[in-house]
Amino acid sequence: MAKAKAKGSPVWDAVIADLKGLAAAIKTGGVPAAAAKYAVRPLAVSPPPDLSAEQVRAARDGVRLSQAAFARFLGVGVSLVRAWESGTRSPKGADRRLLADLLAHPDHWRARVREAVSRAS
Repeated sequence: MAKAKAKGSPVWDAVIADLKGLAAAIKTGGVPAAAAKYAVRPLAVSPPPDLSAEQVRAARDGVRLSQAAFARFLGVGVSLVRAWESGTRSPKGADRRLLADLLAHPDHWRARVREAVSRAS
């Protein structure tokens, strides 16, 4: 038996109408036209910092994990962690951002590691 199509809610209808209006403004006048009607804020995000092999090791030491456990926690291979720590490869993109955060907030990440380990047990 086929379900009857649900009627749209007033909020959903308003969201769709606003999105259509935004698309039309961009189509006809580009971003400046859209910015005149909608809040358009440019966002500058700094790139993640470059990390040395020693900093990668310090990030791992900060959360008190072996290379194998650290790799599982990050969702990468242990050979990649070894390569980062030996300096033969450098972390890229989101890995750099996460490793920098691990260095900056080791207490927070130790707690996250404890939660991940206790859930896996």
